[in-house]
Amino acid sequence: MMKKRTRILLFIALMFVVPFYGKAQEVKKGNMNLGIAIGPATNFYDYSSGMRPGVYGYFEQGFWEVGPGTIALGAEAGFSFLHHDGDDFNYNWTNFFLLARGAYHYYIKVAHLDVYAGFTTGPRFTAFSDNYDHSNHGDSPDYDAVNFHFGGFTGAAYQFNNKLTGFIECGHDITTVSAGLRFKLY
Repeated sequence: MMKKRTRILLFIALMFVVPFYGKAQEVKKGNMNLGIAIGPATNFYDYSSGMRPGVYGYFEQGFWEVGPGTIALGAEAGFSFLHHDGDDFNYNWTNFFLLARGAYHYYIKVAHLDVYAGFTTGPRFTAFSDNYDHSNHGDSPDYDAVNFHFGGFTGAAYQFNNKLTGFIECGHDITTVSAGLRFKLY
């Protein structure tokens, strides 16, 4: 866990320290973008096993030009699925997220490339199920919950044309690593 956090912090630090200054970036003040992505779900439960997907979509708009970049704000929603195989039973978690999203898109010299880092925050709704025989032990425990979610991400996006961009994000959010498409609305 500590190695993952160190890598994420290193990626974010590199984005702000690397001395590339230019105006080749896609996200600027007033731009509105819609993104969709998929990747392996972030494990919020220490005893889940097996890789399961996380899927999310987001809307973001550039609001302020700050230093060599733009601050964008928006919303993100998605699902993730986690599973654990026990000796005599299986656990399943389904998470639904409704999040606020903020990102700093950093200007670099490389044409058509957008690098950024940001955070998400909001509620994570969790539905739990298992196949354990509770007849000898009472009712199934109720692990359905609403949790506070705070996630971070860093990403890179390549602009294919004026409206379509492919991106990769990594961090501790709905997914650990994701790949997706971003559509420029304005």
